[in-house]
Amino acid sequence: MKYKLKHLSKYCCKPANELEFEAVKMAAELGGVNIDPNIDWEEHSHSPYLTVEDVNDFGIMFYCFVDSEIPVLEFCNKLRMTEEEAEKLEDDRVQSDMMSNWDLIDNCKTFKALDGYKWRLSDDCKEVYLVRAT
Repeated sequence: MKYKLKHLSKYCCKPANELEFEAVKMAAELGGVNIDPNIDWEEHSHSPYLTVEDVNDFGIMFYCFVDSEIPVLEFCNKLRMTEEEAEKLEDDRVQSDMMSNWDLIDNCKTFKALDGYKWRLSDDCKEVYLVRAT
């Protein structure tokens, strides 16, 4: 469920009405994603963006504004994906923590990737990513 929730947290959808909202909830339940039972369509209709995030090792649906809004049907399809499908969509970028994946050396002038990680330059040479060295 880790990869699935991580992938889902990148997207949101905007249900047009209560029927679409219920369709998203049903797809989530069928996909094994836990839903906050306290969400009320009427109460939250002023904040219409629905997404999924990993909170305390379980999925919770909540409203927020994010960049990647997708159609409700596409979001439902993502809710139904398997963990294996979500893992295949995973890229090799990592969320880094100082002293865990990288460190500052040379009197804080150099960023050094630690064991198991390396730096990768983007194709346009404008960004550097910390990635798993596999």
